[in-house]
Amino acid sequence: MKKLIPLLLVLAMLAGCGVTVEHSESSTTTAASAASAADEAESVTESATEPEAAAEDEAAPESTEEATNGITMVDNRSNDADETAPAAEINEEDFEITGEYYYHNEYSNLYFISVKSHSEATVEVGGNGTAYDADGNAIAADDLWGETLGPDEETLVYFYFDTDDEIDHIDYSLEFSESYFEPVIANLAVEAVSNDSNITLSITNNGDINAQYVEAYALFLDAEGNVVDYTENYFTDIDGEIKVGATEYGQLNFYEPFDSVQIFLSGYSDGSATSAEEAMLDEDAFTIIPYSMVDDYATTYFLEITNNSEYILALQGEMVAYDADGDALGAEEAYIYVLGPGEVGLMQFYFSGVSGVESVNYKISYTDDVMYDPAVSNVAAVLTVNDDNAVIEATNNGDKPIEYLQATALFLDADGNVLGYDFTYFIDDDGELKPGETISKQVSIYSSDFEYVTAYFEGRIEK
Repeated sequence: MKKLIPLLLVLAMLAGCGVTVEHSESSTTTAASAASAADEAESVTESATEPEAAAEDEAAPESTEEATNGITMVDNRSNDADETAPAAEINEEDFEITGEYYYHNEYSNLYFISVKSHSEATVEVGGNGTAYDADGNAIAADDLWGETLGPDEETLVYFYFDTDDEIDHIDYSLEFSESYFEPVIANLAVEAVSNDSNITLSITNNGDINAQYVEAYALFLDAEGNVVDYTENYFTDIDGEIKVGATEYGQLNFYEPFDSVQIFLSGYSDGSATSAEEAMLDEDAFTIIPYSMVDDYATTYFLEITNNSEYILALQGEMVAYDADGDALGAEEAYIYVLGPGEVGLMQFYFSGVSGVESVNYKISYTDDVMYDPAVSNVAAVLTVNDDNAVIEATNNGDKPIEYLQATALFLDADGNVLGYDFTYFIDDDGELKPGETISKQVSIYSSDFEYVTAYFEGRIEK
């Protein structure tokens, strides 16, 4: 079932001059303002591409004698600020609380606040919140920081209250301070498709600077505007960025039925710029062989990747699954944390709860800024295939311990289709395979119809 998706947009940054918004909510066991916010939200379809798609403004609650709503000015500007380029002033009327939502389950007490900026400045949002019981006792507190608002942008921030006690009401204050990063949300084009168990997003950076640590948040609402589920996910390459002109994919999972969803983004930029083309190695840098397996529970894809370059690399793979109509059914990530020249590794993409996959697309991003030395080339392995299992003997032929050495075995039929897979570790009590040591492990699957087995190692050596 396809759903209408109201898109709200966000950001993140640092400090300078600012204002503080104080707020007291007398009852937060239901999302008092969520229903009206959901009703007024501007809807876009699952193929929305305009980052300006946003919920319509909801006026911040007016002050009462019981409440402490209000705005106070905080001026932290340095005396030696550049007088030739004064920062945009941050005034009390620059910020609007557009929605408040309370979400509670057996694991979480979250209080979400959506805030819109009418300022010409780029600001960082900080704040403090306190949760109280019915007797007025403070039972939990939390700080927030790091989300950034650019001009005319809207963001979602939240307090996490770590308590098992019942929350009666919440007081909070928000502070907006000058940021020294650059906003990017207006540069991001979003496409969203709602599926049976997830919302699959693609986010494209149409700006001229890299978008860093872009994160999407989804609030799933019932007909009354109460939050029934919540999820978040990063949309970045292996450098933590969406580079200029690049598109990153991911999915936001849900586990409860809902009537509408509001999606917010966050992110920022340090001003660096790298084109998508610059970030790619030559086509012959990798040899990639795909495998797939479909069962009653999931669709799983594997990429066998050989590093043909002269560099030690860390790799991130992104894969998008599509149905026969070309609609995205899901998006997953996989990593190889270190792969040396000439080494072969395996990526696994597991699409749980996704059926009807007709095709997939994938891309590989890489970095040579790697924390570890490669280990696979130091492993000598003997693979013995039996009627219903395989035994792998792994020996460390290097002069340094290999940490967390793992093998994944694919069991294939005569046509190269994966019938099943298994994995195991070759480690001692220290989590290592030490130089000269051999460890044997068995891998197996329930089926005995396989024709051959292939195994792939992954491990690391401390620099």
